[in-house]
Amino acid sequence: MGWEFPILIKKDIKIDDLDVSMLEYWHNEMHILWSKLEEGLVIPEWDFWDVYIRHKKLIVSMKQKGLKHITPINSLDVVRED
Repeated sequence: MGWEFPILIKKDIKIDDLDVSMLEYWHNEMHILWSKLEEGLVIPEWDFWDVYIRHKKLIVSMKQKGLKHITPINSLDVVRED
């Protein structure tokens, strides 16, 4: 059984509107998407930058709602903007 893109992950979702459980869900899925991209999987309409930006916004929203961001889960957590 292969991997399927999660149906709840959509680019038009506003991260600030997500509740705590959905923030955690999205965060987990961004790490999975990142890993899939690293494996060379082509995900239509998604690339490293898309995942990175949403992950960055998720972390901000998680902290605002009192959630902890434990790192590193995978290499997504160590990306730096230069």
